[in-house]
Amino acid sequence: MAVACQILAITTCSLPYRRLFLLWERSHIARTGVEEVGVELGDRRPTLEDVAQLARVSRSTVSRVVTGSPRVSPHVRARVERAAGDLGYLPHAAARALAGRRDDTVAVVVVAGEREFAEDPYYGRLVSGVVDAAQEAGVRVRIQRTDEAYLADVPALSGSARFAGTVLVNVPHQLAGEVTFRDPRHMVSLGRSADPIAYANPDNVAGARTATTHLLAAGRSRIGMVAGPSDNSCSTGRALGYQSVLTAAGLRPYVVFADFTAPGAAAAAEGLLHARPDLDALFVASDLMAAGVLQTLAARGIRVPDDVAVVGFDDSVPARCTAPALTTVTHPVEQIAAWATLTSVSGAQPGSARIFPTALVVRGSST
Repeated sequence: MAVACQILAITTCSLPYRRLFLLWERSHIARTGVEEVGVELGDRRPTLEDVAQLARVSRSTVSRVVTGSPRVSPHVRARVERAAGDLGYLPHAAARALAGRRDDTVAVVVVAGEREFAEDPYYGRLVSGVVDAAQEAGVRVRIQRTDEAYLADVPALSGSARFAGTVLVNVPHQLAGEVTFRDPRHMVSLGRSADPIAYANPDNVAGARTATTHLLAAGRSRIGMVAGPSDNSCSTGRALGYQSVLTAAGLRPYVVFADFTAPGAAAAAEGLLHARPDLDALFVASDLMAAGVLQTLAARGIRVPDDVAVVGFDDSVPARCTAPALTTVTHPVEQIAAWATLTSVSGAQPGSARIFPTALVVRGSST
């Protein structure tokens, strides 16, 4: 059996104990046959799929041959190498970089509460992007969720020599800076972390500016914000973008912070509306949080968007399921996670950054 990509485990580090359990495994069965297969390339560069088709094996088997994995029979290895030679296939840089490394596992370290990690669709999209990239690179995935108090206990943060790469998610700058990294080239953070770790981000500031400008253009002038945690770089970037637009317009910003959960955002919105009952719009740091905000507004008898317009961030499933449907800022979560995964394996320029574009998706909650 040739395993395309395997999520080895999710480790949860939180009070009062850790739990280790198998989450999920995807596998492809290698195909066998005796008939010859032709591959039409034209002018394009040959891919893993082309080699797999010509060799009559799965895509994951080709990945294992390219990365030097021992879990391939000599007969199949020879067939794949022959097909790759016939096509002139050059393996992905991330796959080539695995040669000689001790482990073929990418560790994904997530700092998030248990409820947040389980309920926020963002993490499902993130894992999907990681898994797709890991399949391309021929590596396995180990996901480790931890509370901030137990961050130093996560083995992945002791250094990347053990892993092909490590992806950090929501690791606060000050916490990441306390960890000694033996090889920062093979660590990538989603969200800005401690130097010299490379990082990837959506353009949070620009996305928030677009959302706030949209609310101003819709005639709203008393715009509050329910932001995420104050120590999260994505949250603070979105708050900065929101504040910059209002300040430039001569308007006062009103910001409250909450965790990235619907109940946390609902409670924060309740406090904000109690202090500022005249608000006519709310910008919320995530769609899941916005769902909680909409519940608070409904409980208060406030109509959306007639009385208060609402804009979220992420363009995840809740944005399409709320009533009214949620105007939100979209960004390529899966693409960002995939880039971080491949870059952690192939090696990043320490301190480098990759910023991905955002765009506004207008729905019924703001118009």
